[in-house]
Amino acid sequence: DQPRSRGLGDVYKRQGPGGGIDAPITGGSAYVTGRMGKALQLDGDDSIWVGRSGALDVVGQITLSAWVKPTSLTETQMIVGQAYGPWPIQIGNFMRISGGKYEVGYYNGGYYAARATIAPSDLNTWVHLVGTYDGKTWRLYRNGTSVASMDSGVGAKVAPNAWRIGSSDAPGEYFRGAIDSVRLYAQALSAA
Repeated sequence: DQPRSRGLGDVYKRQGPGGGIDAPITGGSAYVTGRMGKALQLDGDDSIWVGRSGALDVVGQITLSAWVKPTSLTETQMIVGQAYGPWPIQIGNFMRISGGKYEVGYYNGGYYAARATIAPSDLNTWVHLVGTYDGKTWRLYRNGTSVASMDSGVGAKVAPNAWRIGSSDAPGEYFRGAIDSVRLYAQALSAA
């Protein structure tokens, strides 16, 4: 069986296999040359509001993946996440940059996440990130190589707000750089 994508990958393209999901883009973003055709360039106040669809509810196992080309490696910058927002919500699934690290995981008052220090050479360079939870362990891959893991009994959970690309519900957590080919799977893909 081929893994079934939940559709985030074609959100901002508004096309693709299965039709994608129509989602508004906020801010002054622009299309640029990406890794897989066109990518969306975000300058720190833009995002794609994917919405709150039952088709995107993931519980337990999960895979989040994206090609990113960050123009900043500091601050907290959401790559893709669901409802990781201000108090009292502060729960959700995420892949982000925070404190000079790539992170993937779940938050509900405590972090359950795999974290890896970002190499300075990733600045202004296309990097493929994949984060998985297989029922036992959060794992983070950078360009196909495992860079972090964390054993946890807590995996993905349905959060009350929308999935977003490039921001969260928390003020100021905007991604700076280009994002391409975002994917969400309701299972943990293998390294192969």
